[in-house]
Amino acid sequence: MLTIITTAGKDLTYPCYTQEYDYCSKVLDPDVDVKNDEYFIDICEADKGDDSGALETWQKANPIRAFYEEGVKKIAEDYEIAKQIPEKMIAFMTKVLNIWVSAANNGYMDMKKWKACEVKEFPIDLRGRPVYVGFDMSSKIDLTSVAFVVPFQTDKLDSSGKKIVNYAVWTHSFIPTVDKLREHIIKDKVPYDAWERLGYLTLTNTPIVDQATVMRYVLDECEKYQLDIQCLCFDPANASKLMMDLSDEGYTVEEVYQSHKSLNESTQGFREQVYSGNVVYLHNPLFNYAMSNAVIRTNNGLIKIDKDATTKRIDPVDATLGAFKLALYHDFESESYNEYIENFLKGMTG
Repeated sequence: MLTIITTAGKDLTYPCYTQEYDYCSKVLDPDVDVKNDEYFIDICEADKGDDSGALETWQKANPIRAFYEEGVKKIAEDYEIAKQIPEKMIAFMTKVLNIWVSAANNGYMDMKKWKACEVKEFPIDLRGRPVYVGFDMSSKIDLTSVAFVVPFQTDKLDSSGKKIVNYAVWTHSFIPTVDKLREHIIKDKVPYDAWERLGYLTLTNTPIVDQATVMRYVLDECEKYQLDIQCLCFDPANASKLMMDLSDEGYTVEEVYQSHKSLNESTQGFREQVYSGNVVYLHNPLFNYAMSNAVIRTNNGLIKIDKDATTKRIDPVDATLGAFKLALYHDFESESYNEYIENFLKGMTG
């Protein structure tokens, strides 16, 4: 018999949350068809919307301590302190109310809202749609990531009567050698080897990340879905030669500089779209890991992801924000006009 006893925490990338809590919640949910008679599960936690200062809420998460006088008194004292000190409130939420929270200092994303955007498959047919591709090219031996952002209109209207735009997003990452993969496993303490086996990470088997392999993957992915490449978006650092070559081949290439002025609108805008439920992304544990690591730095009211604030990987997030910067301005009217002309010409020749 294996027994697991724990309380909630503040890192939503840990297996205790992403695997055990998620699975056990499904087993307990009568509306979800997941059954397992080999699991005995007891989750004592406050419910969404509960008053964190109410005795009834404390009793849900504390089936012993909140039912005798001394225990209730201690919880009440902890709660009064937590109301005055935000850091203490995080501990109160996780250790007293047993609620998982995302609590990175200056954290970029509310990970619960981010996870709510995850889908098993996109709600649209990608074939023939416009795509913006973002690149975060490593200097030599670190991760390199690419991101695909496909903007599409929905049938819902905003307050001005315009169709609401959604964004389909997926990413992929690359690392040069097995030695570097093992080094990152030890350093970052996450299962890069498993992610490589599952297809979220590619080994290029070269001394440094092979940019030709990265570009071949991008073109193969676009060909697979018959995507119409609108723009290839690069941080010019570590990619100048590749950018020149792609431009010479006829692709539209844009530089996305890593400055507050350049990335503020993209960084704020992408998060707003996530919080509004207008982003859908395919399950990718490496992407989720990177998103949970992302923290922001503010300068004169402008924000951007702070690459220097963490040693943990954020490369897929950087690639995504680079692509989103241009996808945010996609011209749907021009797209509709071009489609009209194409259909008209087909009718003339048919």
